[in-house]
Amino acid sequence: MRLTGFPSGTTPDVAVELTPSNPPIQIPAAGGSFDYNVVLTNNEATPQTFDSWIMVTLPTGIQYGPVLGPFNLTLAGGGSLERDRTQYVPANALSGEYIYTAYTGLYPGFIWDEDGFAFEKLSAGDGSPIGEWANTGESFEDIPDETAALIPNEMAFHNACPNPFNPVTELRFDIPQAGNVSLVIFNIQGQKIAQLIDDWYPAGVYHRTFDASQLASGIYFAQLTAGNFHQTQKLLLIR
Repeated sequence: MRLTGFPSGTTPDVAVELTPSNPPIQIPAAGGSFDYNVVLTNNEATPQTFDSWIMVTLPTGIQYGPVLGPFNLTLAGGGSLERDRTQYVPANALSGEYIYTAYTGLYPGFIWDEDGFAFEKLSAGDGSPIGEWANTGESFEDIPDETAALIPNEMAFHNACPNPFNPVTELRFDIPQAGNVSLVIFNIQGQKIAQLIDDWYPAGVYHRTFDASQLASGIYFAQLTAGNFHQTQKLLLIR
């Protein structure tokens, strides 16, 4: 299930599938745990770098977490990642129905995809604030290093997503060789508004968020410089 504020078709297609092992899930008053499987799939032809995390929606409707992540991951085009995990629910968790939801995107503001399931806490605890929700299982930290396979063949500055935007957009770029990278935002008068990047980067695929919440509506320009590569694209901020 996709939930996003972006126009249809503009976000990278990186899907998440969350499956409980033994539904329906009922957690006793003393607390307990449940097992689940999570699958992340890059349905794009090119490598994608993204965040993944899990939140819990409480019976009150408030979201708690993340109880897992956020992890910053990169998957090759057509690649997928599967993990089996266990979620523990503390005794002092309130009774009622909970929603357990996994996300892909750029934490916390951009959601590319989501999937989830419900579980029930059978009896109320003491009503005190929820403590630590432990989460164990196969690690997201020991993913095999695929960076060599993900090094791009050529320099690229992808179209901002979304564009037009309000007030945040994502800028993605690929660099085939290590070197100094500069990413600058200018207004229509040519004045520098923000220096998003000015640093040495290894070869790879990257993204950077531009937050224009303090800027007026209008046209802006994002300029990427890396070695002999120079490219500028127009951004339209609409409030």
